Amino acid sequence: MGSYCPYCDTLCFVDRVLPDGRWVRMHTCCVGMDADLAAFDHNYLTATNPSRRRVA
Repeated sequence: MGSYCPYCDTLCFVDRVLPDGRWVRMHTCCVGMDADLAAFDHNYLTATNPSRRRVA
């Protein structure tokens, strides 16, 4: 994945953690969110934000 999103040509990426523990960079644009949903069964709204994880 290059610096710019292939769908919207901006920097629309955020880091997220999937339920299986993988860290991925996900799109925030609509078309990119659909692509992430198809690839990972999650988009940036449903995956965990690593900076908001609670430490017990």
